[in-house]
Amino acid sequence: MQSTESKRPDIMWGNVAFLFITPILAVIGLIWWFTSVEFYWAPIIAYVALHFATGLGITAGYHRLF
Repeated sequence: MQSTESKRPDIMWGNVAFLFITPILAVIGLIWWFTSVEFYWAPIIAYVALHFATGLGITAGYHRLF
């Protein structure tokens, strides 16, 4: 008779560390950037433009794939 219990997968601690540490470092870097660099609109405009371009590229790529 087979057991109905399923074994839980092992935790991949490298992935866990990466997914927890990366956002923390991003927030620290953002705070450092706002406190130590003179404010310019160009990086923020570039971020917004590239964010939308990346989203459009991913959407179009998936559309062509499927």
